[in-house]
Amino acid sequence: MQTKTIFCLLLLLMSSNLFAAEHLVKSVEQPVVYQAVGTVHSSVEAKVMAQTSGRVTNTFVGIGTVVQKGKELATIEDKELTLRRKQAESGVEVANAQVLQAEHGRLGANAALARASSEYERVKKMHRQKAATEQQLEQAEAVFKQAKASVAAATEAIKAAKAAVTRASASVKEVEVALSYTRVEAPFNGLITRKFVDPGDLAWPGRPLFELIDETKRRLEANIREGLAGHITLGQKLKVTIPSMKLIIEGTVEEVSPSADPSSRTFKVKVGLGENKNLLPGMFGRLDVPTDTRKLVHIPQKAVGTMGQLRLVRVKDGQAWRRRLIRLGEAHANGFVVLSGLKEGEIIASSYEEVR
Repeated sequence: MQTKTIFCLLLLLMSSNLFAAEHLVKSVEQPVVYQAVGTVHSSVEAKVMAQTSGRVTNTFVGIGTVVQKGKELATIEDKELTLRRKQAESGVEVANAQVLQAEHGRLGANAALARASSEYERVKKMHRQKAATEQQLEQAEAVFKQAKASVAAATEAIKAAKAAVTRASASVKEVEVALSYTRVEAPFNGLITRKFVDPGDLAWPGRPLFELIDETKRRLEANIREGLAGHITLGQKLKVTIPSMKLIIEGTVEEVSPSADPSSRTFKVKVGLGENKNLLPGMFGRLDVPTDTRKLVHIPQKAVGTMGQLRLVRVKDGQAWRRRLIRLGEAHANGFVVLSGLKEGEIIASSYEEVR
């Protein structure tokens, strides 16, 4: 009876070995990824600079202020420009008065021409009838020609006066443009991140006054080694990881520098991250750049057993299962990558614990 019981137990153990769930080891094509480090930036950022010289009279925003396009950020003194505008406007008034005077003069010249023309025609008729002398005809002709010349001169005077009006008006517009530069405005909706001046500071053309960024759209800027230049194209989708936020984003390549930095032998890539207010400029990020593909062996998570620091699987050997040490790589959603210890085509137990 005892012998029969032992035989049944052995049969049961052999059955669990023979019919354990099996897993055929296969290799999967996976991309080889180069990971570059980068920094989060705003997609749109600008330094707002002065366009005229003068003392800063007021500043209306500080660091962290959200502004709309056209919002007045600061003012620069405008006393001199205001005086110049008054002078230019006075010049326009004088030029307009000269136009009126020239037009009035042409009216008089036209009236004189009409009288001289009529008199010239009358004297010519009398001369043909022998009722006027040659001298009288010449005198009438000279008066007529002089009147025509006066009309022409008056016309030129009007043109010159109108040209003066145009120049004076241009001067007014020029001063008005310069005056507009004394009102420093936000070029787009955004967030003030830096402020370089306070009231009383001297501004001059080209001096930065504020730094403004778009507070929604972000991008990652990373330096890629020169050997990967051919692996990145505009519009390409790449994985971006922001470790501090445990965030993974699919970014789009927006810009690729056409030349490498000769000192670092890298070139800059800008990857758009879309709208995300939680991403702050200056954050650290990683950019995954696929460079090649390779075959990697993948196995299920349950197929791996542990013995201290060791990792094992049960490999089928004929009708038996044998334990084998393996070295694992990165974990993924469905299991592990095997670096060594297994090869494609071998059969392992799907669950390490089910086989004894």
